Amino acid sequence: MEFLTIMFCLVVLSLLAYIAVNLAVTDRGPLHGLYAVPGRWFTLKFLVMRCFLAWTSDRKHNIRKRAFDWPTMRKKAKEVTEMELFSGHEKGQNCLYINGSDKGGATRLTVRVTIHPDDRREVWFLLRVPGIGDLVLPSHPDCIVDNVRPGDGFNGAGLTCTAIDPLKTWRISYNGLCRVGIRQEWHTEDERPSVHVRCSLLWSTFTTFYDFASDFNPSLEADGLAKEQWTQEWFAKLKSMQQDHYTQFGMIHGVVQVDDGDETKVVMRGVKERLIGPQQFGDFHTRISNYIVLENGNCLYIEASCEPGYKSNEQKGFLMKVMGEVVNACSVNLPLPVLMENSEEIPNNFTFDVLLEGNIVEWAQPDDVDLEGVEFKAMASGSHTVLSDFIYFRKDNYFGLSCFQNMHVDSEAERGARMKSVGILSTSYTALYKHMQFLENQVRHQLEIPGRYGQLLAFYNDRKGSLPSIESSRDTLSVSSPMTGSSGPTPITTPSSEYLPSMKITHPAGCFAQFINFFGEQIFVLWKYILLRKRILFFSPPPIGVVCYRVYCASLLGQYDVFISSAMDHKPFFYINVADIDTLETEVSYVACTTEKIFQEKKSLYDVYVDNQNVTTNSANLKAMGKINTMDKEKFNRLNNQRCASLFKSQEHSEDDMDDDQIFASFFLEQNNHIFQTLMDVSESQDKALTTDHMKAMGLDPIADRQFIMDLVELYGIDVILMVDNPCCPV
Repeated sequence: MEFLTIMFCLVVLSLLAYIAVNLAVTDRGPLHGLYAVPGRWFTLKFLVMRCFLAWTSDRKHNIRKRAFDWPTMRKKAKEVTEMELFSGHEKGQNCLYINGSDKGGATRLTVRVTIHPDDRREVWFLLRVPGIGDLVLPSHPDCIVDNVRPGDGFNGAGLTCTAIDPLKTWRISYNGLCRVGIRQEWHTEDERPSVHVRCSLLWSTFTTFYDFASDFNPSLEADGLAKEQWTQEWFAKLKSMQQDHYTQFGMIHGVVQVDDGDETKVVMRGVKERLIGPQQFGDFHTRISNYIVLENGNCLYIEASCEPGYKSNEQKGFLMKVMGEVVNACSVNLPLPVLMENSEEIPNNFTFDVLLEGNIVEWAQPDDVDLEGVEFKAMASGSHTVLSDFIYFRKDNYFGLSCFQNMHVDSEAERGARMKSVGILSTSYTALYKHMQFLENQVRHQLEIPGRYGQLLAFYNDRKGSLPSIESSRDTLSVSSPMTGSSGPTPITTPSSEYLPSMKITHPAGCFAQFINFFGEQIFVLWKYILLRKRILFFSPPPIGVVCYRVYCASLLGQYDVFISSAMDHKPFFYINVADIDTLETEVSYVACTTEKIFQEKKSLYDVYVDNQNVTTNSANLKAMGKINTMDKEKFNRLNNQRCASLFKSQEHSEDDMDDDQIFASFFLEQNNHIFQTLMDVSESQDKALTTDHMKAMGLDPIADRQFIMDLVELYGIDVILMVDNPCCPV
């Protein structure tokens, strides 16, 4: 009670101090009289706006919500499709914007058609063709077109833009005169040559859409709004300026013909934007928008803008992966006041900083390996809550191990913490732990000296030739969390599985012993689920490393040497996250672990859910097997007795100790071999009768394990007839 009283007093004193400080200081004026900066009550305003924006984003089916819910995605896509096809002007300005460029910038395109409230068109058409130069409308930049029939859509001045397949494909065609070159002099007669241009282009998307009304980062958006002076007039404008705005990245391809010359094929990558609402380009004092398509196909959008009296210092951005997830920027530093107010000239070159939500791969060797999504496996969700961890994971046909560390830094840009993971990939998982010390040393090195990859590259080059023809099994990678602004990587290699025993216990001593001690007699409940090849998911908040060991040990419970023609592979998945949902939907058997509680709600993805020592299932049959019976207790006692006897024997005869892992692994291997050999022998007998005596000889309860053995023989296709009495109908 005293503790709660003290805490309450501290909270009250802190609030009073905060109020006193804010009452004592005066607001700083906007930079250059235009750009809002944090003032009084900024923290409080930020928290209020952050909560409000998070709520509104969720109500509008944001990208995170719809990414894992198909009905929500379908509903949102329908809404955006209606926006895509809307060509009216009742909501204010209706704008279509498309741009593109090839890699070197030799070919460029900018198309913009805006339908004004009076149904006039504002048309931009700028096309750069190699060997010819920049082609623009003759009247550019005076782009208002009057001779357009009402309802003609995104057409005007010879330009026609038509949606062929909403959110997927647009056709862009132009047939008319253009001037060659951008006009620089306005006081003399225009002497630029005119040419006749014909082009037929298709814009095709290769990303999903980003809706600026719902998909924003609430913290970044709240930061901009909290800087403004909150008045009744400002809130009224904030409400009145709401608009529909979404964007997609895509490919532009087609042909261009100038005068009677040959047709030129063009291929570009760029963006398509749709804006519908009251906002006009003239409302902006300054604005810089960057549309960047990276070499790997990922697309980056970064914007900073100043609209005085509304959003005078706004910055936003996101990374859009090719037909994949969208990663919001959580911090953008594109200083408009510095770039635009200190000189009369618009800067030709400038830099900006952006920190993205989630994780990014900073460095990898070899550099041609597909690491899509590995950044979210090598650094577990929620890792920011712990100082260190290690993660086993699966990436396609590879297995990986990464070591994570979280280091405090005095950096506002990195929010006081720098986080990294350093990891390796291999075709085998049984020897990955041998490299853990190297990974731990390297992640610390990368935290302290970011960007120094020499040791990693040297290690990779030293190891890559140690085994012949297994280049694909020695991929190395480094992952950092952009929410900290850190930069660092890591490499290392491990042998191919063909050079290792398939299931040799190569984890640190005590792994299996800790597993048995943790679950106790429940180990035999898990054992039955493993033999039945069920989908088993372990949950734990970070750290997740020890739970990866539980996944490994659980997978070993089902090992046997008896030949069965219908045997099923049961390799562990180790750590998984929401990005693996599509994969899990097609899996019939797996053992995995996660730090994401959302999986508990997705019951169709698993058969058994293990939260700490609580083993649950939604299947009636599996629930019955989840009860520990007399024979399970007997097997557990026998396991412990065998361990004690083995240790006593080794000490008495001064023999090399057999460690606990070998003892436990041998116990379950022998137990499984005995069960399957008995079943195979019975299946080859004349009457194929599996009796109560057989059940007891296999260490099973004839009644309590009846359903288990029925499911087992059905799963493996073993032809036996169960003669054990049904408990409901005793003889």
